[in-house]
Parts: sequence; C-alpha cells; structure tokens
Amino acid sequence: MKEAANSGNTGYEAYDSLRQDRDRWVQMAMEQQQYIRQLEEKVYSLEKQLGEKVSQVVLFCRITHEAYDRNKAQAVESELRSACGSAPKLIRVIRTNEALGYLDTQNLSSKELYELLDEHFGLSFGLRAFQIARSQN
Repeated sequence: MKEAANSGNTGYEAYDSLRQDRDRWVQMAMEQQQYIRQLEEKVYSLEKQLGEKVSQVVLFCRITHEAYDRNKAQAVESELRSACGSAPKLIRVIRTNEALGYLDTQNLSSKELYELLDEHFGLSFGLRAFQIARSQN
C-alpha cells in the first residue's frame, strides 16, 4: 500500500515539475514579446524622427497602405521574398496577406501579378507554375 502512495506522489511531483517548467517558459515568452514590442516602438520612433534620412527600400508595389499604417509592409515584403522559391508557397503567402488586407492583388490576372512579382523578386519558376498554383489555392 505504501508503494502505491509513493508512486502517486511521484506522479504528482512530475506533473508539478512539468507545470512549473511550462509556466517558466510562458513567462519568458511573454517577457520576450514585450521586449520585441518595445524594440519595434523604438525603431518606429527613430524612423519617424529621422524622416527622409532613413533610406527607403522600394517594397513590392501591391502592398497596401494598411500594411504601411500598421508597420507590416517590411514584414510582408520579407514573407514574399522568402516564399519566392516555390509557386505554392508564394500563393499561400499572397492569400494570407490578402486576407489581412496587406496586399491588393485579387483583381490582377495571374499573368499581371506574376510579371510584377518576377520584376520585383526575380522568380525562380515560370508563369505556368504560378497560374496552376494560383488556380488551386
């Protein structure tokens, strides 16, 4: 009977240990997120102070004003750039950012959109692969 009580205690200790470890990780993640927000605010503030002195990188032309207003334009550009190795990946990124209101590409034909993307990013796949991926997703 004593062994059963001990095994139950060990189970509780393991549970408690895991829970405490999880709580520590959650706390660290929250602190990191807060730190990231503080850094983003500092960057935004400095960019505002420097105004035109900060060299402006030309971003993809179909990124919306909403993305700029929410300071998401550079993130959208980066997501697009990293997805340019594959038509299906690129289409998923486009669809996600369209849904968020960060890209205005729905009214473009696949050919028009492909040409804009190819000109800006230098795509590694052809128009047909892009058309197939866009029609499937």
